[in-house]
Amino acid sequence: MSGVPQIKIKESVEELKELMKKQKTGIGFAKVQTLYLFKIKAVETVRHLAVLVGRGESTIHRWLKVYRERGIKSLLKEEEAEETSSGQSGRTEIINVETAAAIQQELKEEEGFSSDREVQQWLEIVKGIKIHYISVWRICRYEFQAKLKIPRPQSNKQAQGELNKFKLEFSDKLMELVLRIKSKMGKTQNIRYWCGDETRLGLQTIGGKKLTLKGVKPCGEKQWKFDYYYLYGLVEPKTGETF
Repeated sequence: MSGVPQIKIKESVEELKELMKKQKTGIGFAKVQTLYLFKIKAVETVRHLAVLVGRGESTIHRWLKVYRERGIKSLLKEEEAEETSSGQSGRTEIINVETAAAIQQELKEEEGFSSDREVQQWLEIVKGIKIHYISVWRICRYEFQAKLKIPRPQSNKQAQGELNKFKLEFSDKLMELVLRIKSKMGKTQNIRYWCGDETRLGLQTIGGKKLTLKGVKPCGEKQWKFDYYYLYGLVEPKTGETF
């Protein structure tokens, strides 16, 4: 039952995304999500897909058969009967407005959640809510538009505000340096400008991913160890000469 289905999804990725947003029940969402995941080639086998959407392999095969023979409208029309026979809706509305707002606030923080699993654990420990992992993933991914991102590295020794201070004062300091050099050179006014930079080769912290809202970039501190060495380089922008 876990083979690769031979099926062609007629609807576009955008159309399937819109259909997922319009579904009011979990089973309708799962049906459209099944087609969507095959469309974007996120899965290859029915077994893999069944794990993602939280349904049985035989159910997935039945949905695909209905879609193949009668199209997506017929697939979604069967939804009401399936909901009634199962005796429960696809998603239990146990996350209220206050809880959803609390999750979104946590996702806005720079550190963020490390994974959907951490959100699930946070709901259970902090809010006393037990919810299936797949439901947590769907809520974070589609309702909150949250994604896993690699934190922007930041030295844990960097003083607050030093970077902005350097940007504001750099131009004045450079002009002051030029005037000071020219005053010592006398009549000779030819100055060669060189730009230098260095890189440290050694061990550094390996950063993992964080789960945050769309547009929120998390920050992660780096602990640099002392086994390292520096490599320096210079370049003259005017001539291209390097050292």
